Amino acid sequence: MIYCIKCKSELPARARFCPVCGTPVIEEPFVCPECHTENPMDA
Repeated sequence: MIYCIKCKSELPARARFCPVCGTPVIEEPFVCPECHTENPMDA
């Protein structure tokens, strides 16, 4: 589950903005467990 960093509401999957307060969702990059390269979530 992902939660809004501002209002702590639960966010729907793949949300770009919080549906409650409108705060943009900050996606953490995926780090490859083998080579430790950071990849954007939408790559």
